[in-house]
Amino acid sequence: MAIEVRKVNEHFGIWDGYNCKFVDPSEWQFNEKKIEEYLKKNPFPKDTEYSEQDFLHDILKSSGSYIIPTTTRETAEFIVELIQAVI
Repeated sequence: MAIEVRKVNEHFGIWDGYNCKFVDPSEWQFNEKKIEEYLKKNPFPKDTEYSEQDFLHDILKSSGSYIIPTTTRETAEFIVELIQAVI
């Protein structure tokens, strides 16, 4: 699966290369338990603009294109790795 980070102005989006669009968390139906297990082993990066709680809300309860309101590429890359590990 080709999940990758794409720059969107000063922020980052999570791109689904297979479907040629940004990930829509509501379409993917992520498993909260798998995400929590991943986060226990792999702590969410410290980011002053986007917290672990922000991430959990966005990935589990939001819809639309997943654009991360951060200027920290490390956070976006971590999220891509997490998505690839839990799907």
